[in-house]
Amino acid sequence: ASHGLTPNFQRFADECLVYDNAFTTSPLCTPSRYSLLTGRYASNATSIMARWPWRMVGFNAFLTGNEKTLAHHLTEAGYETGL
Repeated sequence: ASHGLTPNFQRFADECLVYDNAFTTSPLCTPSRYSLLTGRYASNATSIMARWPWRMVGFNAFLTGNEKTLAHHLTEAGYETGL
């Protein structure tokens, strides 16, 4: 199906998986990326949990190096990633 993309992006979409319906765990970019990379809610981020009981999610949901990310799981499955 055509998504109205440039020719290169359209070819990429034709050859890959396209999400036509997606949801986010947060309206802010940093916690959303955290959730996408780790599969966890940003409110459970190590950087947030250290500030309990004031677990307010903002731009403070960052990776500390202790969380396994999507890239770690893909690498363990034999894929090469650029993440």
